[in-house]
Amino acid sequence: MGLFNRSSDGRKIVNIDEILELHQKFLNGDEDGVVANLSNTNLAGKDFTGMNFRYADLRGANLNQANFTNADLTGVNLQGTNLRNANCTNALLRYADFTHSICVSVVFKGADLRGSELVKCDMRKADFTNCDLREVTLRHANLMNAILNNTIFW
Repeated sequence: MGLFNRSSDGRKIVNIDEILELHQKFLNGDEDGVVANLSNTNLAGKDFTGMNFRYADLRGANLNQANFTNADLTGVNLQGTNLRNANCTNALLRYADFTHSICVSVVFKGADLRGSELVKCDMRKADFTNCDLREVTLRHANLMNAILNNTIFW
């Protein structure tokens, strides 16, 4: 199976293990490494605990109920993603771009979001307990009923 195939209804099917292996090679500086492009893929419910996604492209992906506990998502493009009910506990999300993302009920407890873009995203009921939000761009985001206990803003 190649990196991408199509199902009978035309949806993209990815070989996630192969993509992440090539991404790890990219992060290690290997010449045959490639930045992970998982845009517009369905990764709902997947467990990515402790994985390294630095600089990956996840635009438009369905990450509903995905688990990113202790994962490194530095510089990840999350524009237009569905992160509803995802777990990002203790994740490293520095300089991540959440523009136009749905982050309803996401658990960000202890996450480092310094320098991230939280623009025009729906973050209702998100839990930011003990998060670092310094230097975050926060514009037109819906934070209704979000939990901000012990959150660092500056």
